[in-house]
Amino acid sequence: MLDRLTRKRTGCRLIQMLASFVITFAPVCVSSAASGADSSTPVNSGYFGMHVFSNSLLSPWPPISFGSLRLWDLGVAWADINKSEGVYNFKGLDSYINLVSAHGGVDLVYTFGHVPSWASSRSCLPPSNLQYWTDFVRAIVTHAAGKIKYWEVWNEPESPQFWCSDMSTLITLQSQAYGIIKSLDRTAMVLMPSTSGSSGPSYMTSLLAAGSGRYGDIMSFHGYVNQSGESIAPYVGAYKSVLSRYGQGSKPMWDTEAGFPITLDTDHQVAYVAQYHLLQWPLGVARFYWYGYDSGDVGGLQSSANRLSSAGVAYREVGKWMSGAVMKAPCAQVNSSGVVWTCSLVRANGYSALAVWASGTAPQSYSAPSPYTQQRDLTGAVSKIPQNRAVSIGIKPILLETGTAF
Repeated sequence: MLDRLTRKRTGCRLIQMLASFVITFAPVCVSSAASGADSSTPVNSGYFGMHVFSNSLLSPWPPISFGSLRLWDLGVAWADINKSEGVYNFKGLDSYINLVSAHGGVDLVYTFGHVPSWASSRSCLPPSNLQYWTDFVRAIVTHAAGKIKYWEVWNEPESPQFWCSDMSTLITLQSQAYGIIKSLDRTAMVLMPSTSGSSGPSYMTSLLAAGSGRYGDIMSFHGYVNQSGESIAPYVGAYKSVLSRYGQGSKPMWDTEAGFPITLDTDHQVAYVAQYHLLQWPLGVARFYWYGYDSGDVGGLQSSANRLSSAGVAYREVGKWMSGAVMKAPCAQVNSSGVVWTCSLVRANGYSALAVWASGTAPQSYSAPSPYTQQRDLTGAVSKIPQNRAVSIGIKPILLETGTAF
C-alpha cells in the first residue's frame, strides 16, 4: 500500500499541494472577542489529530501523542470497501477500529470519497445510480455505528482529482448521507466536505450559499496555505468570515488535513509544525489533523522506521506545551513590524508561559518579561533565562515559563 500511496502523493496529489502552498493572504489582526476562541477551555488531546499511512497497522504505536486518526489514504475508501454492487469487505476498516480500541482515547474520522469503478466511469464522478451511494453509506455506518463517531462527506471537492461533477449533486450526496447517518447513530457527527487551497474559502462560500450547511454538524477545511507557518492565521480568518456570513459560525471548525511542503529545510519544518498548532487553537479550530506521521514527503515526522525526525520531536514537544493549557487569546504580532509573535498559555496551578518566535528573520534578541524564569525549546531542552532577560529567538518557537508544569 505504501508504494501506491507514494505514487499518489508524488503525482496529481503532490502537484495540487505544491500549488496550494503559494497562496498569499493579507495580514489580519483578530481580536479575542472576534476569534471565537473559548478562553476557558484547556487544549485537549482531541485537538491533535493524525494521518498514518503504514500498512503495518501502527505497530509499534508511534512515539507521539494524538487523540484522533483520520481514515484517508489508507485503503478504506468507498472504492476499496465496495468492490461490486452489494458486496462489502470491511476487513481493512475493522483493523483500524480494533487498533484504536486498543489505544483508548483515540477516535476515528471516516472520510467518504473515491467512487468505485463499477458504479461510475471515473472515481471523481457521482455514481450512475444514487442508490449505490445510499446503500454504501447505510452499510458502512451500520457496520461501524458506535465505533466511528465522525463522518466527513467528501475530501477536497474543489479539486477535480476528487470531485469532477456539479455542486448540486455533491450536496445531494451530502444530504442523503446526513439523513442515513443520523437515523442509524444518534451520537454521530457529520463533517462538511473539506475544502482546501486558494479556492477553498470561495468553494465553501458556494456550498453554504446552496444550503450545504444544514447537512453538517462540523465545518471542516484543509489548511494547506504556503511555506510560511504564520499564513494559517489569515487563512483560518477567511473561513471564519465565510461561516459567520452564512450562520454557521457557532458550529465546531476542524482543520482535517495539513502539513508542511516537502521543499522546506529542517529548521523551517520544525517551525511550521509548532506555529501551525499554536496558531489554530486560539482562533477557534477545535481539531487539527496533521498530514502525516509516516508520509515520507509532505509533513513527514519520521527519520526512519518509528524514529522521529526533528519535525516529529517538535510535534511531540509542542503537544506537551499545549495539552491542558488555556490559551486566552489568539497569538499576537507584538511589534510594529509584525516580526515577533507571542502566544500565551496558562494552567490552573498558577503556571504561565509565553511561546515566542521571530518570523522569517535571522535570530534576534528578545527581552523576556519578568514573570518567566526558564526557556524551553522544541527539542525539550530547558535552560534558565539570563539575568539581563535577553533570549535569542528565530523562526522556531521557544517557550518562556514561570516553572515546570510537564
